[in-house]
Amino acid sequence: MTDVRQDLVVEQATFGAGCFWGAEAAFRALPGVLDTRVGFARSARLAIQRLDASGRLGKPVATVILALGEFQLADEDQQRYLEKHGASACSI
Repeated sequence: MTDVRQDLVVEQATFGAGCFWGAEAAFRALPGVLDTRVGFARSARLAIQRLDASGRLGKPVATVILALGEFQLADEDQQRYLEKHGASACSI
């Protein structure tokens, strides 16, 4: 039996999101995504958000790319949560 993935180059990426269930469902729907796992991460350093005088996030808002520090995989009941519960989107 031939493994059809033998010549496939697989890369891994880690993304941060507020509600990881919705993000997980969106990534799973993308062509080429082989698997997703949700969990909790702590970056190696903290991102500083600048607030204006009213206490709102100042503009422009920038995406900060950080090295992944500690990562804890969520429990199995949290993996593919929306799919397991018949939901298509996160209501949070």
